[in-house]
Amino acid sequence: MGLESRDWYREDSRRSQHGRLRRAWAGAVVGGACAVALVLLVGPTVRAQLPFGLERLVASATPGDLAIGGWRAGATYRVARRPLYPPNDPWRPWLADEATCPGGEDARAASARQVKTLLCLVNFARRRDGLRRVSLSPMLSTAAVMKAQDIDRCGKFEHAACGKAADQTARDVGYRGSWGENLYIAEGRFVVPRVAVDRWLNSRGHRRNLFDAAWRTIGIARRPDVDVERVRGGVLWVNAFGG
Repeated sequence: MGLESRDWYREDSRRSQHGRLRRAWAGAVVGGACAVALVLLVGPTVRAQLPFGLERLVASATPGDLAIGGWRAGATYRVARRPLYPPNDPWRPWLADEATCPGGEDARAASARQVKTLLCLVNFARRRDGLRRVSLSPMLSTAAVMKAQDIDRCGKFEHAACGKAADQTARDVGYRGSWGENLYIAEGRFVVPRVAVDRWLNSRGHRRNLFDAAWRTIGIARRPDVDVERVRGGVLWVNAFGG
């Protein structure tokens, strides 16, 4: 809502003091109204730095933005905010519960444990759609790690990281089969594997990758503490699918 914008407070030396005061009062009224509206609309779901002490009204919120990317014939990019899962999520039946894939919302679990959970979630969704399981590939996992490193190093959330071809890291490790890739980056509560898979399920391009019957293998990388574009101290997930 532009509460952080300072354009409202720029002064024009050619105008009168009266005009400056009038604009200042108008800006204060508009800014206050927007701040109150923001609190009323999003309440405890978003942490924001608001004027007049209003930030105390949302002090219990947890920050976090996320973005996801999927590649097959081209890249897609989407940015999203709250909630953790979409309201009336149509893909919830494809999303394994905690008993089936433990640790799906445990952001503090070791990376190896979270990778195992994400693999479980992917295979649950595929089985639910009548598809075969994919097995973890050390070769494609190495390629996924390299892609995550490139994204982090160059600071751009994209499949063609650092100007390389989207499939370059897979080719660099010697992989020569059919290939696809899903990306996910998040911070705060959104970093966990279950949310990552749910976001892929709710995006047509990523879902097409996830449910491709040709895939036999998958490479998974989880890279924490990344500062990429708008995400600070986030977690980056890379899924590299292979035929």
